[in-house]
Amino acid sequence: MEIITNNSFEKYLTYLNQAMPHSPWVRNDEIQPTFIKVFNAIQENLVLTEINTDNAMYLSSEPKEILFGIYKENILSILLSWPTNHPGFISYNIRTACETLLKLIHSHLFIDKSYEQVSRTSFRHLKEDNKKETEGIVKDSIIKLCKIYGESSRKVHGHSASYSDGDLIINNYFENIFDDIDYYADLIFELTDQYFILNKNLFGFSVQSLRVDQRIKIRSNISGEKLTLLN
Repeated sequence: MEIITNNSFEKYLTYLNQAMPHSPWVRNDEIQPTFIKVFNAIQENLVLTEINTDNAMYLSSEPKEILFGIYKENILSILLSWPTNHPGFISYNIRTACETLLKLIHSHLFIDKSYEQVSRTSFRHLKEDNKKETEGIVKDSIIKLCKIYGESSRKVHGHSASYSDGDLIINNYFENIFDDIDYYADLIFELTDQYFILNKNLFGFSVQSLRVDQRIKIRSNISGEKLTLLN
């Protein structure tokens, strides 16, 4: 994965040093490369969601407009949860973002449904109905998203601890970086990749149709590797 270095990560790190100075992700002098990659993957999704919600091609569908905004909040929450060093919390936010993306797909496929109807749709129906209405690349993306949802759900339900000594448990989260870093990072990379793939192959996103300032924003903040998913 290509690593973009920009001022955004430095600002994020400054915030974490102020808000979470005891987090092992910021306490050490050397920053984990995986941490930077996770930040970049989410940052690229944030840039794309900003354009999604700003672009007039999406304004005709209120449910989609709302869900683009919710997805943006969901992936931002992953950035907030990662330095807490709590795998269960990270998994919860990955699952939430994944579910919102499945609802966004559902809203696109079933245009007559209101936001309230889409928001109440269960995961089982999101999975089955979305797959029935799609094929090829889009169907493959839905299958991958359902897998991410399932894996992150198992991690949420499987991550438990004894609270007989609350202070001790909380301290444990700030002693060492959690295990299986690559596992959680890969879930995030897969999720954020699928968002790019769906923008091109389902939502009708086109770089060429953007305003000049939007094209500059994308090319300045999104890696060439991710841009290939949009072209």
